[in-house]
Parts: sequence; structure tokens; C-alpha cells
Amino acid sequence: MKSLVLFYSWHGNAKKIANIIAKLTGADIFEIEPQEAYSDSYAICIAQAGYELKIGSKRDIKCVPENFADYDVVYLGSPIWWGSLACPMFVAVDKLDWTGKKVCPFCTHGGGGEARFPADVKKLCQGAEVTASFQVKLLGDGSLEADLKEWLQKIS
Repeated sequence: MKSLVLFYSWHGNAKKIANIIAKLTGADIFEIEPQEAYSDSYAICIAQAGYELKIGSKRDIKCVPENFADYDVVYLGSPIWWGSLACPMFVAVDKLDWTGKKVCPFCTHGGGGEARFPADVKKLCQGAEVTASFQVKLLGDGSLEADLKEWLQKIS
């Protein structure tokens, strides 16, 4: 089975987790990037994302993996924005065919928890088997790699 870590990271937290998952699983890795970057300011970024969600128009992304059909397992990662996936992940997920894939979602948050993230991933990844998600506040308490190993064992 071929696996991929597909993620978006605004501040680097989801990227750190994605890299650890890739290291632990041997999965390929692909970072989603918006065509136009969000502000480096947290307050402005969240305001930009909130506006996009409110009007139902999200900025486009640069690309998705060309060989996505080759993967059986996808570790899908995102920061939590407004209670769900970050806007670039909504766009990426919508562009891909999830039929027959095993999706293992992971997210980072600033204290609000995973909120609607698990339910939204299940709804958006039509035709996929979605496992229990992994969530962490920022980068956790220093046991991130051990916590990820435990989660990976539970979902395999």
C-alpha cells in the first residue's frame, strides 16, 4: 500500500507533524500551497479566512499531487480555522477523488480543539474510509512523536 501525507501548514505546526508522520510511515509528502499567501499576522490571517468562508469563495491553490490516484492511504493534515479545515485544504480536498482511499486526518489548533474537523473530513472525502483523527494544541507537550506513534498504531 502506497501512502501520502497531504497537508497545509500556515505557521509550520502541521508541517512539523507531517514530516514526523512521513518519517514514521515512509509515506510520500505533499504540501498544499495557496496561490496567494495568507498574512503572517494571525489576526489578519484568521480574518481573511473568515471572510472567505462567509462569502463561500476560497483562494485557489497552486496544485494537487498529479499522481494522487496511486495512493491507498492519505494522512490529511491541516490547522483548524474557524472550527474546521483551513481554506486551502477545503480547495484541495474538493479537487481530488477520494474513492477507495483510507484517510487518516490530523490537525493542529490553538486551544479550541478539533471542533468540526473530523466530521467535515468524513463529509468531504466522499467514498473514503476515514479513521480516528489526531489532534494537538500547537505542538503538544514534548511527547509529539510518541503521541503520533500511538495514533498510527491505533489506526493501522
